[in-house]
Amino acid sequence: MVEFVTGRLVALQVNGLERLDLEKRYDVARHPTLLVLDAEGTPYGRIAGVTAPETFLEKVRGLVDGVPGLRERLRAVKERPEDARARLELGLAYLDVACGAEGKPHLEKAAELDPEGKQGAGVRARAELGLLAAQAGDYVRGEALLARARALDPGARDAHVPELLYWLGNCQWAIDKRREALGTMEGLARDYPDSPFGKKAAAYAPKMRAKLGAELPPGPAPESAPGGGSPPDGRGR
Repeated sequence: MVEFVTGRLVALQVNGLERLDLEKRYDVARHPTLLVLDAEGTPYGRIAGVTAPETFLEKVRGLVDGVPGLRERLRAVKERPEDARARLELGLAYLDVACGAEGKPHLEKAAELDPEGKQGAGVRARAELGLLAAQAGDYVRGEALLARARALDPGARDAHVPELLYWLGNCQWAIDKRREALGTMEGLARDYPDSPFGKKAAAYAPKMRAKLGAELPPGPAPESAPGGGSPPDGRGR
């Protein structure tokens, strides 16, 4: 570990209580947090919280090895700032290295540049923004973004769709759209039975239906294409 760090990095330790400006700048919410930065202070990845020693070096190495790819995406956005796809790819790259605060503006720009999803960027950007909002507890915004993403491309079968539907159901339940939430979860369980999110939905849906009780008529729940009470699962990804 020492050999790797001293050979490829310059290690600095900062007391966050003494440098609240840096905590705010880099959106540090947990201690300890390790940030990989370049000489200009551009973030290229983070590890938040305590990490097991046996996996720490592997995670750090992965962040450092990923710097060239992230730089390439930063360069692409600098050269083509109005390219929705370039913005999306940079935003996703930041999410991959746990830099949501840095990726969010690029996802928002991608959604703005591709409002109808015709460039293949706006739908995924809204989905990821919805996931970020939902996992931060902003269920109203999360539901709006996830529902919009699903409405723009209702037939999508991409790998991220089960997670989108799962969190859409969570948001709908949290904001008291219970019938829609049940339809979303039952549809997810039916259409993606082998997905981890489909399996979660299959476990939650009967409990949701039982909780609704007499509010629903007999027969299948109304389906939600792609609702108070707590959402079925408020945990992060």
